[in-house]
Amino acid sequence: MTHLNRQHRALGTHWWNPPHMIPLVEVVKTQWTSDASAQGMFGLLADAGKTPVMVEKDVPGFIGNRLQHALWREAISLVEHGICDAEAVDTVIKSSFGRRLAVLGPLENADLVGTDLTLDIHENVLFDLENRKGPSPYLQKLVAEGRLGMKSGQGFRNWSAEVADMVLSSVGRHLQKLDSILKDLSTTAHETGRIREDDMKRNSQTRRGFLTASAAVLATPAILRGTRAYAQSKTLKIGYVSPTTGPLAGFGEADDYVIEGIRAAYAGGIENNGSSWNVEIMTRDSQSNPNRAAEVAAELILGEEVDIIVAAATPDTTN
Repeated sequence: MTHLNRQHRALGTHWWNPPHMIPLVEVVKTQWTSDASAQGMFGLLADAGKTPVMVEKDVPGFIGNRLQHALWREAISLVEHGICDAEAVDTVIKSSFGRRLAVLGPLENADLVGTDLTLDIHENVLFDLENRKGPSPYLQKLVAEGRLGMKSGQGFRNWSAEVADMVLSSVGRHLQKLDSILKDLSTTAHETGRIREDDMKRNSQTRRGFLTASAAVLATPAILRGTRAYAQSKTLKIGYVSPTTGPLAGFGEADDYVIEGIRAAYAGGIENNGSSWNVEIMTRDSQSNPNRAAEVAAELILGEEVDIIVAAATPDTTN
């Protein structure tokens, strides 16, 4: 770079594989790159149908690979230290937060749950995450043993040629379908200006509905056998803690509707071994505060003597 006559025109573009399916291109500035040159490349890529992102400083890994390999480092560490196996790591990611990453980035998610809750989680988790500066010794061992992944048949997992081909094919099909879905969402968002807010509310209602409905599942006759609490009372008490105020209130929007439905369904009580039991559901507002959630849960357990307690949108249940 120092020998170029027009340093202000030099920059980098980092594409992602497969480039015909992955829209991102990182436009990487150097210390000499002019804004005009960077914006010119940015516009060219956008006109070509790509999704450019400006990297203001030339750092190793740019943006995407720094994020990706921060995750990989922790994933490898979990396996290396015997916390779980490689299949469990992949399953957790594919079956949880990985599903929403295409429409909800990590910082969007942090704003969704609240920066205060994010800080609380970080204060209780980050100190224990993998932070070594170099590669994992376990990864180095795999490479030294020739366990190079799909191309050698073994890596973190074992791969037959058939299974490897199936995975690669499924990735291609998934990316094609995802591209179509995201284009449809983008079109709808442009027309309404509110698609993301509506989707978040719908997802919140579904999640809250599942959690509140779980109280009804827990209140089945199988749990009523011979405990001291039930011997003293003919009422099954269920405590439910969720945020109805504060930054996480969106997660509790459907609570009243669902809980009233459960109350109506069990208005006549339930039967167990020929005995009738009333069902009482007591709700408490956590105020979007984990400390407050603990306080009201303790009140329900110790003061109201509930038999079952269900909590939602606390640091342990909001990700």
